[in-house]
Amino acid sequence: MRHEFTQRTKHILASRVGWRCSNPECRAATTGPNSDRTRTSNIGHASHITAAALGGPRFDSKLYKFQRRDIANAIWLCANCAKKVDDDPQRYGAATLWFWRQDAEDLADSEKGRPIDLIQSVRFASIQLSPSCMWRSAHRLLKVRTAHGGSPDLGFHQVPAHAWEALKLSTESHSLDPILDIAISNDTDRTTVISALGLVPLHVWTVLKGLPGAYKIPVVDKYAIDVTRLVPGVPQMLNLPDPIAVPSHGTGRYVLCLRGFRQAADGNETLIRLAVYANNANWFSRAIYFGLY
Repeated sequence: MRHEFTQRTKHILASRVGWRCSNPECRAATTGPNSDRTRTSNIGHASHITAAALGGPRFDSKLYKFQRRDIANAIWLCANCAKKVDDDPQRYGAATLWFWRQDAEDLADSEKGRPIDLIQSVRFASIQLSPSCMWRSAHRLLKVRTAHGGSPDLGFHQVPAHAWEALKLSTESHSLDPILDIAISNDTDRTTVISALGLVPLHVWTVLKGLPGAYKIPVVDKYAIDVTRLVPGVPQMLNLPDPIAVPSHGTGRYVLCLRGFRQAADGNETLIRLAVYANNANWFSRAIYFGLY
């Protein structure tokens, strides 16, 4: 027997993400007009994070009926992404879908009340590491669990000291703090001016112990922000005396050193978003994981 969501649950679920697909690489609108003016057309789907019935994708035998039908076990996706995640449950595990849902709700909240053209005026097109720091792409993201139970799909690890020699790293030539290489895209018909940039901590915790390249885009400038104690939800921004202008339908790129990041984190696992202030609004990247040794 399938344990389906109620219509009320589906409506709340879709509304919490602005009726957009929760897949961070999609975010397609899922509702619009119907030729019948008394109806709407909907291509969204309330998908089960863990299956509605035995034999389904990501089935969890430990859940009770009411838990399978609860909104905590639901994610709003477009029809294409709903089929994609259920066809490949090994790739799209429950932890990944929980993280997608939280990320989509956070983004919907930040976009709420903004004019439609502003939604596209700043987009983090690429986030990668500068080779001049002692950090590498995280190799254990699937093992990382946030406070919400989700698993990030973008993250970096500090290189442990015992691996420095093999990787030809040195404190004289490489930064111990992370240095990020960031590309920003402007999809609108007017220039976007970035007057401040920084980060917003989401979670910091302690446990026992990549995106497409954009190197062909010229670097506008290099910046260093002095990171203080990381407090979830409290932005740390660097005001730019010479703002960055991102041309219409163009892309800008900057390098940002998070100076003092290791000392600022109370734990060895941290989740942040990058942030820029442009067009009188704050804009945020997807959540990024940082693991310290």
